[in-house]
Formats: sequence, structure tokens, C-alpha cells
Amino acid sequence: MKIKDGYIKVESYDGFVVTTVGDENNKIMLTLNGTASEIWDMLKDGKSADEIITALSEKYDITKEKAQDGVDKIIDSLKKEGILTE
Repeated sequence: MKIKDGYIKVESYDGFVVTTVGDENNKIMLTLNGTASEIWDMLKDGKSADEIITALSEKYDITKEKAQDGVDKIIDSLKKEGILTE
């Protein structure tokens, strides 16, 4: 899974925003909280969903199932918007 070219994440006053660059006719804006931003960064670094789940479960001392639920939701949202490639 990889984030497609043409999307950037920028910090805003209340979190992070993902937006498109260059294509004014296909503008998209998604707001990310801190954890979703971490997931975005790991996806940009080429991490797999399993690697992200493991990293978050260790960092936040939560079960892998709980981490997976959050990761799945973010990945599903990014796929729905057409931001992720397989």
C-alpha cells in the first residue's frame, strides 16, 4: 500500500490536513488527528498495515486488535478517497 503522488499533509491549527497539489479541479481536503497523522507518515514511509498496527500497539500500549481497528478505519477512508494504491 502506498500513498499516491500529488497529496501532501500539512499541519493546521487543530491537527493535520491532507490535500492535493497541482490539480485545482480535483481538490480534496481531509482532516487528520494525531494518530491518523502517524499512520499517514508510516504509509508514506512504505510500512505495511501489519507494521503500523504493531508500532501503534507498542507505542500506545494497546492490543493489536484495537490498533487494527483504528488503522483499518484510516486505510479505508484513504482508499475511499482514492489516495492509496495497492
